[in-house]
Amino acid sequence: MRSIEELQDEAFKICLMICEVCDKHNIRYYLAAGTLLGAVRHKGFIPWDDDMDLEIDMKDYKRFKKALAEDCKDKLVLQNYQTDKRCPFPFTKVFLKNDVTESLYYPYLNRSGNAFVDVFPLGKCPTAKPLAKALFKTVEVLTVAAKAKVIPEEFECGYTKKSARTAYKIARAMPMPVLRGLTRFTISFYNAVSPNELVCYPGGKYGYPDEIYKREWYLQSEKKSFRGYMLNVPSGWNEILTYKYGDYMTPIDESERQGHFE
Repeated sequence: MRSIEELQDEAFKICLMICEVCDKHNIRYYLAAGTLLGAVRHKGFIPWDDDMDLEIDMKDYKRFKKALAEDCKDKLVLQNYQTDKRCPFPFTKVFLKNDVTESLYYPYLNRSGNAFVDVFPLGKCPTAKPLAKALFKTVEVLTVAAKAKVIPEEFECGYTKKSARTAYKIARAMPMPVLRGLTRFTISFYNAVSPNELVCYPGGKYGYPDEIYKREWYLQSEKKSFRGYMLNVPSGWNEILTYKYGDYMTPIDESERQGHFE
């Protein structure tokens, strides 16, 4: 197993390439989740974190994927719906290109021991709670069903409500292209019809309502030092971190500290 320092170095190298492409093409990115927390609290990685997270507004996301694929085709491997027919999640993972990463697909690429950066599309979210819950639950069920189709031996239906179990069974019977198409349509539809007050990534691991933020927190960006490099964070970084983690300057208990490769 590779050391966490090696993984952090590799993830940071990928992140800098992504940020360079975004700056070149005037695409605004933001450090997100644990990476944002690391920038504020540690001026770098959270000591036990081994990947990096970025967010890009949905209006720029398609252009971002195209620019990164073209500008870094000899350096990076992108894993998303367009590049990996087995990929079950509606965002992009970015790996350094090598003999392993350019020949593997989900889930083997994700378990190959190579570091990665997750880049999430940040879209508009309904202000009405029932609609927001519907968005998150629909994307969750479709994504879980997609994962179950790819690695069925690792997934069982964990839903207890009859309606959720029924929805999962229906989704599980769908072909993979249909599942992914419905996921794309759901996220795009809610992004198109929702007011520009809240933003979210409905496929995030924290789910509803923890992945919903005020748009005003993202209207501007500012720079924070991360390993000596000045990178973009949302202007509402304090509000975001407080909302997501509470007392974010106090590290979590050691028993809860775990990276992706542990």
